[in-house]
Amino acid sequence: MSLPRAIQTAFLAMEQSEGVGARVRRSIGTPRLRNLSPFLMLDHFSVSPGAGFPDHPHRGQATCTLLLSGAIDHEDFAGNKGTIEAGDLQFMTAGRGIVHAEMPRQNKDGSPNEGMQLWIDLPAKQKACEPSYHNLRAKEIPVVHVDDGKVAIKIISGKSHGMELVKDLACTPVWMFDLTVKPGGKVRQELPAGWNAFAYTLAGTIGFGAAEDKTQVGPFHNVVFTQTGDFVEAQVDKDTNENGRFFLVAGLPLDQKIVQYGPFVLNSQEEVYQAMLDFQSNANGFERAKNWRSEIGKSMSVPFNYYGNMKGLMPWLVAGGVALASSSVFSVHDDFLAFPQYEIVFSESFILDKEAESQIRHAASKSSAGAQSASAISENVSAEPSETSAELSNRRQSSEDGASNPHADTTSSYHSMILKGRPYLCSIPTVETPIRNDTVKAKDKAEEAAELARATTRGWELLKDMEGNCMYFISGWWSYSFCYNTDVKQFHQLPPGKGAPIFPPAADPSTPSYILGKFEKAQDPSPRKQKSKNAQIDSGDGKNANSPSSKTPQLRAKGDLRYLVQTLSGGTTCDLTGRDRKIEIQFHCHPQSADRIGWIKEVTTCSYLMVIYTPRLCNDVAFLPPRENKANPIACREIVSESEIPEWRKRKSREAERKLVSASSAGRPVVGGIEIGGMKHVGKEGQRLETPPNAAFEMPPNGGGKGEVLAEQESKDKGGKMRKIGDEELKKRGLDPRTVEEARQEVAGAAGGKGWKLEIIDDVEGGRQLRGIVDGNDEEGSEEGNGEEADEEDAESEAEGEVEGEENGPQEGSEEVYQDEL
Repeated sequence: MSLPRAIQTAFLAMEQSEGVGARVRRSIGTPRLRNLSPFLMLDHFSVSPGAGFPDHPHRGQATCTLLLSGAIDHEDFAGNKGTIEAGDLQFMTAGRGIVHAEMPRQNKDGSPNEGMQLWIDLPAKQKACEPSYHNLRAKEIPVVHVDDGKVAIKIISGKSHGMELVKDLACTPVWMFDLTVKPGGKVRQELPAGWNAFAYTLAGTIGFGAAEDKTQVGPFHNVVFTQTGDFVEAQVDKDTNENGRFFLVAGLPLDQKIVQYGPFVLNSQEEVYQAMLDFQSNANGFERAKNWRSEIGKSMSVPFNYYGNMKGLMPWLVAGGVALASSSVFSVHDDFLAFPQYEIVFSESFILDKEAESQIRHAASKSSAGAQSASAISENVSAEPSETSAELSNRRQSSEDGASNPHADTTSSYHSMILKGRPYLCSIPTVETPIRNDTVKAKDKAEEAAELARATTRGWELLKDMEGNCMYFISGWWSYSFCYNTDVKQFHQLPPGKGAPIFPPAADPSTPSYILGKFEKAQDPSPRKQKSKNAQIDSGDGKNANSPSSKTPQLRAKGDLRYLVQTLSGGTTCDLTGRDRKIEIQFHCHPQSADRIGWIKEVTTCSYLMVIYTPRLCNDVAFLPPRENKANPIACREIVSESEIPEWRKRKSREAERKLVSASSAGRPVVGGIEIGGMKHVGKEGQRLETPPNAAFEMPPNGGGKGEVLAEQESKDKGGKMRKIGDEELKKRGLDPRTVEEARQEVAGAAGGKGWKLEIIDDVEGGRQLRGIVDGNDEEGSEEGNGEEADEEDAESEAEGEVEGEENGPQEGSEEVYQDEL
C-alpha cells in the first residue's frame, strides 16, 4: 500500500536585497534550513539590468538555473558562453573549480529577469572533476497532462505518469518537475524512496497532503517533506480563481560532511582552506582565472554583493613580494555563511619542517583533548540544522547580540597546505561565536528604533539647508537639474557659446524636456510638530506601509548603511505607460564632497533613481558610512628543510628580480583607458589628443586662439613675399593640398594687396577649421580704424585628419578675421 509523504516543515522565503537592483527569496541555505542534502541553496531571484553577478568562483557543487521570464547571459573562463530565456534551464558543474559570470538582459518593457537557482552538492569523488556547462531548452522539456487536463507536469528530470526524461543534471541523482494545477485539479507524484524532497510554491494557494490532513500553502513557501512515503499529493480548491504553480524537487541524500565557505563546498575544513589558496594563487583548477575577465561582467560598473554578502570589489590582501594575487575581483570576506571572515597573508620567511611538524602535533593534541573552540566555518551533516550550526555563521548576529570585537578571544590552529607543489604551514585563527543574549538584544533593538526615528527628523533638518539650491548632471544626450523643494528636470543642453552659458547648462528650447518629479509642500517632522514615533523607517524591502513621499524624506537602512529617501511624482506624462513620470531620490552622506549628483538611471520605463552625495548628513553620526571590519588573517609560511634553505633563498631572489622586471615592463599607469607615457595617442609626429566631443568652452573674441600657419604673405608695400607649407607636409597633417590651395587663393583675393595668413585651428565642437586673417591699415591708426570696417568675405574650407599645432606667423596691426564653420 502506497503512502503519501507528510509535511516536515513549511515556511515563507523572505525577500531580501541582493547587489544593486536585485531581489532574492532564499529558502535553502539560511539559518532556517541550512541544507537539505544534496541541496545546498535555493534562490528565487529577480534581477534588473545593471545588477547581476559578475565574475565569481565555485568549487565542489553544481548549479541549476531555471528562468521564469526575461533572459540571462552566462560566460566562464573555460570559454563557455550562452543565453537562457524564459522556460530554459542552465546546468553548470563547478567540479575542481570554475569562474563565471551571470548577467541579465534588458527587457523591452523594462521588467526584471526572474528565475530559480538551485545548488546541488557533488559526491566527494566528483568534487575534483573537470567543470562542465550545458543548457536545456524549453522546447526539449516534455509535458504530461493528468486529471482531465487540469494538471500540467513539465518533466525536467525523472519519471511522471508513464513518461520519463532522465537528464544528467549533475553527478548526483535528482528529479525535478514544474507543475501547474488549475482550480479543482489534483495530482499525485511518485518519488524514489529515501530521497529528500521539497516543493517551492510560485503562485496560487496549494493544498499539500491527504484530504484529512491537508495543509494550505500560499506563494513563495518552501515545503519540506519527510523521507518516508511514496508520493506527494497536491490540489487546488475548485472555488479559487487562480492556478497553482510549484516546483517539486527530490534528490538522493549524500552520506558525507558538508563544509561550506561561500561558493566553496567541500568535505573538510582543510579542503576549504586549500580552495581559498588555490583560487587566490590561480592553481589546482583555477589556472585559467589568471588575467581572465568576462565580457558580460564588464557592464557591471558598481560594487555588487554576490548572494547578498560578498563584496565583489574588495581585493584579497597579499603581503610581501610573492606574486600570487589573483586578478579576479571576487572576495568571500563578507559571506554570511562564512562567519568569521578571513584574508590570506603570505609570509616572506620560512619555517623549518621539524618546527612545522611540532606545531601541527601540538594543535592536534589540543583538539583531541577537547580544547578546540567553535569551528571557524559552519558545518552541518543533517537535514535539520542544529542551533549551533544555524547561528555560527550569521555575521549579522555579532552586531545584534552586542559583540564589540569579532577578533576577541581568538586561538589558532595549524594546517599543512600544498600550493603549486610546495608545502605551507598556515595558522588559521578560530573565533568564538558571541553568546546569545535575548534580553540585551531586545533592549538594543528598542534603543535602535528610537535612534532611527531621531535620525529621520535630524536628517530632514539638515537637508533644509539645500533650499533654493540647484544641482546639475550631464549624461550623454541628456542633462538633469535637481532643485531642492522644486522639481527634477530632464532636458537637452543648449551648446555653449553664442550667448549660451557653459554653466549652469541651459535647456535647448527646440528639443523636448521633461519633469521627472515635483516636490510637494514639506511638513516639518520635528518633535514640535509631530511625535517622533511617527517618523517612518524603511528597511529597504519596499513593503513599508508608510512609503517614502516627497513631503518628508524617510530613513532607509540596509545593513549598517543609512540614508534618506524621497519619492517624487507628478512628472510629465509618459507616452509609453500613460502615467506620470516619477523618481526616487537617495541622499547619502559623503564627507569629502560638496553637494553633487552621483548618478541617475531609468530603472523601469519612466521611473528613475537619483543618488545625491552631500556632506550635510555627515553632521549626524547615524548617516556616517559604516566602519570597515577587518578580516582575520590566515598566515602561511613555506615549509623547508635545513638542506633546502640555500635553494629557497636563491628562488626568492629570482622571484624578486622577476617581479622588478615585470613591474618595469608593465608598470605604466592606465587612466581612462589611456596608458600614461606609452605615446600611443600623442608624442609622435602627426599625433595629438583630440578634444573630447562633450568639452564645453568659450570661443575667444574675434575667433581668437592660435593655430598652425599654413600659408602667409606680406603686403605689397613690404614686398609681397609669400611663404607656405608644401604639399607633402600638408598630407602628413592629414590635409588635402587642393582644398588648402583653394582657400589660400580665396583669402589672397579678399586681402586686396594687404598682408594675410591662412591657419588651421580647433573649434569648440572638437573639429578643425581653416581660418583666413587679413592685416588692417597700419598708417590710419586705431582711431580711424575703429570707425570703419573692411569688407569681409568668407575664406573657409573643410579639412580632415590630424595636425600638430604650432604658434607661428607675424601679427602686425589690427586684423580682420575671415572664418566660418562648415
